[in-house]
Amino acid sequence: MSTYEEFKEYVGLLVSEEEYRGQCATKIDNDLLILEWETGGVYGGSCWEDSNPVAYSIDATEPEPEFDILYLIFNVYCPEITFLEYRLLSKKIILDKRTQNEYYGNKVYFKQKKISLLDIWNFIKEKNLV
Repeated sequence: MSTYEEFKEYVGLLVSEEEYRGQCATKIDNDLLILEWETGGVYGGSCWEDSNPVAYSIDATEPEPEFDILYLIFNVYCPEITFLEYRLLSKKIILDKRTQNEYYGNKVYFKQKKISLLDIWNFIKEKNLV
């Protein structure tokens, strides 16, 4: 596993094993590693006039999920990474949100943590961790 393409292939295998864990989903989109979880939405809308859409939210007191797949990657590629090195890389994690619109006004809200696979790979290479 010494090229970027091999690295991407390995991470893709990890993602397929970790795709859904609890309320979280892990995926790769346009070379971004994404952790996504539901935060709320609207349900109950229908095509009938008497529909009664209701907003809901997921417990906001729950802590944001950890980007656990990074730990799996580091376990293989650089198990000797220090906490400070990890903190440097974690500054490249982007927090985002998205809405999945459905029929009749129903929708689901998500939060996301994203990081470029290339940023992870370059970090590992720059630190001579591979």
